Amino acid sequence: SGHLSSAALRNRHDVPLAEAGLTAAQKYMFDLNGFLVIRGAFDADLVARANGAIDHHADTLHERTGQLRTSGLYGRESAQLAGDGTTGRFDMGGMLGWRAPHREPFRELLTHPAVAGALNELVGVGYRLDHSPLLIAQERGSEGHTLHGGAVTESGEPAWPLAYECRHGQMRNQL
Repeated sequence: SGHLSSAALRNRHDVPLAEAGLTAAQKYMFDLNGFLVIRGAFDADLVARANGAIDHHADTLHERTGQLRTSGLYGRESAQLAGDGTTGRFDMGGMLGWRAPHREPFRELLTHPAVAGALNELVGVGYRLDHSPLLIAQERGSEGHTLHGGAVTESGEPAWPLAYECRHGQMRNQL
């Protein structure tokens, strides 16, 4: 017919081929909570390699103290999330840029079939990495962390272009 198939138009930068696949129960839990837990998605080897890479870079963990503490941002002060009031959460970034083999498990996570299938379902084929991944670690007394971003601006007003909605069984996200 002279038309190219979608398979012929794929290149190495495209998202992995994965079935959009969430069960009705998973869709319900995402709709209810705003996040999804996929138990057993990663095998023991992937988890061990990721943990080993984190251990190797443990000296790069940065504690958010003082004004960098996040439990009171955007007017959402919370005694429940404040921890001991002093100890901050610990952040680590840069995993995708670490030298091999330490970066590999984190790159694999972005294209893992269980993750790709969920992302295809939730945000559509062609999802993008919004910002670099960040690991958050906590010690006893560390502050908690609130889910953030999405459909509310820093002033607490609706950010309608970023809203999540589910209409006629179709989920729409601007994650």
